[in-house]
Amino acid sequence: MAIIAHRGFSGKYTENTMPAIRAALRLGVDFVEVDVHESKDGQLVVFHDYGLERICGVRGRLRA
Repeated sequence: MAIIAHRGFSGKYTENTMPAIRAALRLGVDFVEVDVHESKDGQLVVFHDYGLERICGVRGRLRA
C-alpha cells in the first residue's frame, strides 16, 4: 500500500508549496500529489482552487 500526501503536508504548511512537499517527504510518504494547471500563456501553476481568497487572502480567480 502506498501513502500519498495530497497537496503535501498541508496541515502544517501552505498546501502545494515546497515546504509542504518537503515536510511530507520527511514524514516518509511514498508520493506527493499536487494540483497543476496550465495558464493561457503556457506556464504551469501549482494551485488547487480557482478562487484566490482561501489561500492568498485576496478576491480573484485563477484563469487557466
